Amino acid sequence: MKRVIWLIGSISVFVLALSAYANADSQHYFAFTGEQHIAKALALTDQQKSEIKRIRSELKNTRQELRSRARHKNLFALDPSDSDYSAQVSLLADEKAERMKTKMLAKANAEREIYQLLTPEQQEKFTALKQERRKVRKMAKRKARIEMKLRRKLSCHDTGDAICRCCAS
Repeated sequence: MKRVIWLIGSISVFVLALSAYANADSQHYFAFTGEQHIAKALALTDQQKSEIKRIRSELKNTRQELRSRARHKNLFALDPSDSDYSAQVSLLADEKAERMKTKMLAKANAEREIYQLLTPEQQEKFTALKQERRKVRKMAKRKARIEMKLRRKLSCHDTGDAICRCCAS
């Protein structure tokens, strides 16, 4: 019981620290999820906004094309009793790897194009925003792991058993 109370207390302190960190700077990650927010934070010109919109549209089209190609071939549609089953699976794996590579390269090229559109001051701010976004994502993942552990811990006590696995040790 003491462990559960300690764990709940720790999580609440972590959540409070996370919200304080997010509110400390009004320009935190959640404000930069859309185009308008990024444009506002970087003070983009109308020309920059239209170019970025074009680049993002091209990236979206590339991703949709890759997604539509992926839907036609499915591992579950293959018959494991076929003599060339392993070769077919290998071919599907190679195709998926190639799609992932294309997707990653398209995203990197789009980001490079956007970065080149920016002035040096905007580039510095853009880099700072990316670093902040990484920190917040890392903290969110950590929070999710802690919450999952807590849910698992509490769910074992819902069984009504006198002694459960986690409390027996």
